[in-house]
Amino acid sequence: MIDETFLKGRYHGTLLTTIALKKDSETTESWTNFLKMFRSNFHGYDTRFIVISDRNPRIINVVPKVFPFAIHTFCAFHISNNIKTTLESMRIAFRMAAEALTSIDFDKHMNIIRNTDLVGL
Repeated sequence: MIDETFLKGRYHGTLLTTIALKKDSETTESWTNFLKMFRSNFHGYDTRFIVISDRNPRIINVVPKVFPFAIHTFCAFHISNNIKTTLESMRIAFRMAAEALTSIDFDKHMNIIRNTDLVGL
């Protein structure tokens, strides 16, 4: 399923989402086929966009091949959930950095992460 919504607030543009049900295992070939089918919907359009995914190595390898001009970044929600619960203070700092509205706030929270003593945990 592919759907779009038009952004009318602070950020203008179109937010396009896709959902697919997988019937087989995730392979490099299946991701390549899926992204090529997805790409076929953009014929004749300005295709500069951002791909947000989890850190699946197959997706990481396929995105630049199918969308060479796309910016590929990772989902903050998935990264945050991958931080062990024993590192709860770092997880909170990561979420705060991911949601920071200014570079000053981002740097403040990233410094907390950089200065966390992982040995003592």
